[in-house]
Amino acid sequence: MYIHTITRILVITPLVLFLLVACNTTYEPIVISPQSNTDSLLRVDSIATFRYLKIKEALSSLLNSSNSDIVDKAGIKSFYLQSNNEPVWGTAKLISEANILLQESIFHGLNPKDYGINKIDSLKRRIENDSVFCAQSYALLDIVLTKGMIKYTQHLLKGNLNPNNIYASWNFTGRAMRNSDSVIYSSILNNKVSELESLFEPKYMWYSHLKIGLRDYYILQQDIKEPLHLIYPGVVMRKGDSNRNIVLLKRKLVSLNLHTAGSITAVFDTTLEKSVKRFQLMHGLTPDGVPGVKTYSFLNWSISTYVEILQVNLERLRWLPNSFSSNYLTVNIPEYKLRLYSKNMEVFSSKVIVGKTKNKTPVFQSNIEYIVYNPCWTIPNSIATKKILPKLKKDSTYLDNHNMFICRNGKELASCTIDYDLYSQNNFPYKIFQRAGASNALGKVKFMFTNKYQVFLHDTPNKYLFNRDVRAFSSGCIRVQNALKLAQIIHFDFERNTLPLSYYLGKGYPEIVNLEKKVPIHILYLTCNSNIETGELYFYKDIYAKDSKVLRLLYK
Repeated sequence: MYIHTITRILVITPLVLFLLVACNTTYEPIVISPQSNTDSLLRVDSIATFRYLKIKEALSSLLNSSNSDIVDKAGIKSFYLQSNNEPVWGTAKLISEANILLQESIFHGLNPKDYGINKIDSLKRRIENDSVFCAQSYALLDIVLTKGMIKYTQHLLKGNLNPNNIYASWNFTGRAMRNSDSVIYSSILNNKVSELESLFEPKYMWYSHLKIGLRDYYILQQDIKEPLHLIYPGVVMRKGDSNRNIVLLKRKLVSLNLHTAGSITAVFDTTLEKSVKRFQLMHGLTPDGVPGVKTYSFLNWSISTYVEILQVNLERLRWLPNSFSSNYLTVNIPEYKLRLYSKNMEVFSSKVIVGKTKNKTPVFQSNIEYIVYNPCWTIPNSIATKKILPKLKKDSTYLDNHNMFICRNGKELASCTIDYDLYSQNNFPYKIFQRAGASNALGKVKFMFTNKYQVFLHDTPNKYLFNRDVRAFSSGCIRVQNALKLAQIIHFDFERNTLPLSYYLGKGYPEIVNLEKKVPIHILYLTCNSNIETGELYFYKDIYAKDSKVLRLLYK
């Protein structure tokens, strides 16, 4: 046992030197190389050796204590088995690197206080100011640093919050790392603590861009002491106009680093039009270069709002898997956007319409298993009883006039034979369907994937709604603007099907085409993401008011 301890002292010679300096000893620090023999180390540096042994003794005592504030669920005991219950943060350099790393958790949208920063600072001051050597302070500092690092790296890996507490529908498989304690311990031993961040954080470009953006907005927050509040002038301003409101608009965009300071005049020039378009695109608006009411609403967001949105969405990205498959599809609800990827490259995108606030589209993942051409719409019971039943009570031919039919127990019935006055929302025993055709609410195609929410992707005959900036109109399903184009890519490029779409569409009745290669679909809720190529950030309105809950739990 004595020989083992001497060997450990040789390995952590930097710790000995750190203790000599930190304890204000009158001895000059001795630089001892790892090749020094044990006898000379004990003879020259016996006081440091004694103190190290006292720290190790104090550490073992703390690790074996029942104090939950010291030894908790962070896996402290199992972590220190790697070092045989000996201190691991042995040098001032290691401690400094760990402290900086934990402090900079703020640039991941995390709270440094969660990782014991205040306690670490307090212990460091106590050690620096104590005139009497206290082994317990050193041992406690070692544990607090270790606890903080374990907790922080786990938050980088999996997120701080449990997504199931935010979304009841969440079914994504989170990120994982085998032997994460070993990764941390190895980084400490090899003086690579600063690299832990890159080892544990998500590898998505989205994540990197949002992290850089958060740092930039923190800087902007410090620079802007008095944010400029704009009042919508009540008139449409376009290129060529000239008034004082244009000066204020330019100043606001300059403060956001979206316009050049040297061009602040009262004229709405080409440069301003470009800046307005960029700002609109950045906030999910149609980039027409005309600053309307919606544009002004976003212009009055505070820098703190941007910071909070970035904090929330960095957390959301930490919940996602390590990677998606080679071919997959995403729908980002607040962005009203669908994207299809092949070999991890975007090959198609389309505007979508999502669920209304009272009929929210759920967040989950599944696999598109089959496509239905010329779909027949099974009208949800809520729509059948609330919207259609009152009309049937007034006109029993309503279904016939709208290409619909009614069934009971799978058998089609003549609508005129039913006394609709006998039924209400609570006792309606029928199912109503809309036949395939030009007026069918599902359009010409739908994409089906397993889920308990009866949600699917589908076409729609009402294309005019895609011209709106805000597109939360559905009862939960997702309407795709260019649904036939999406079907074509899956049909030909993914499935290698040689039959033309017209073969199925021309039949005029529902035709199911099963997919040999299921297409993963990921329905997400990100109120901020980025252009993968340029890194430019985009912000979207929190249509389901989900951000505030995530932010509150992150910083509770």
